Amino acid sequence: MIFSNSMREKDKERLLLYKLAFLIGVVFLLCSSGFRWIEADYQLTIAKNLWQNGCLGLNVPLFDYYVTRGGLWYDPHGITNVFWMLPVAIVSSIIDKIMGIQSSALTSFLGALSGIPVSVLACVLFF
Repeated sequence: MIFSNSMREKDKERLLLYKLAFLIGVVFLLCSSGFRWIEADYQLTIAKNLWQNGCLGLNVPLFDYYVTRGGLWYDPHGITNVFWMLPVAIVSSIIDKIMGIQSSALTSFLGALSGIPVSVLACVLFF
């Protein structure tokens, strides 16, 4: 036989992990209200600015809490969420160029869906 029993057990564990991740993702998708977390708008705006201009700072303050440095306004929240929203900003930017209009509803939907991998990774890693 090519595979030993221990290899089969690892494959079974991996398959169980994939099924668990899928289950958590489906539960999140079915139970989600479709709204993003509170600071997601700020972080998505900064992620779009990072994608389009290559800078984390904004020219105008768009939110209540900010840090100013060198004439630019920065979000004091975690930078990890900005990087997490970067794929949403990239896809949104590409779709906006194709459609010729800014689609805030689609961006909001994509931002809400970005919670699925966060939930799956957190549950699989911690539990």
